Amino acid sequence: MRRLIYYTTVSLDGYFSHEDGSLDGFEPPTAEEHQYANDLVAGADAFIFGRVMYDLMRYWDTEQATGPEASDVEREFATIYRA
Repeated sequence: MRRLIYYTTVSLDGYFSHEDGSLDGFEPPTAEEHQYANDLVAGADAFIFGRVMYDLMRYWDTEQATGPEASDVEREFATIYRA
């Protein structure tokens, strides 16, 4: 039997977005925070998302996610996500 690890991100009020569903005003993670997330999901075999999060995560399948403007930690996550 395989191990299942559940990982989620929410704010203190229990939501990831504003009441209107927007993400305006949320700061991108720092390199340290992003590396922490990379380390958590590095061994994942699959990601399961709802429709809205899936649409947001499609970015990681783009060339922009691994292009010269992306940081090392972003390129690392894109590689993890695509695998």
